[in-house]
Amino acid sequence: MIAPCKECTERSLGCHCTCERYICYAAICEEHRKKRQAAFAGDAAVFLAGNATKMKQKNHNRRRK
Repeated sequence: MIAPCKECTERSLGCHCTCERYICYAAICEEHRKKRQAAFAGDAAVFLAGNATKMKQKNHNRRRK
C-alpha cells in the first residue's frame, strides 16, 4: 500500500495531522495491523520463532563481550 503523500503537491512540514487522505490511510493501516496481530496471537509457531530469534541474538551478544 502506497501512502497518499507520495508525489503529493500539497505536502508540507507537519501536514500528517491535518491531511484527510493521510488520516484515512493511517486508519486503514492500523486496522490491517490489528488484524495481522490477532491472526498471529494464537499461533504457537510465531511465538516460538520469536523466542528462537531472541535467544540467538542474546547468545551472539554474549560471545562478542
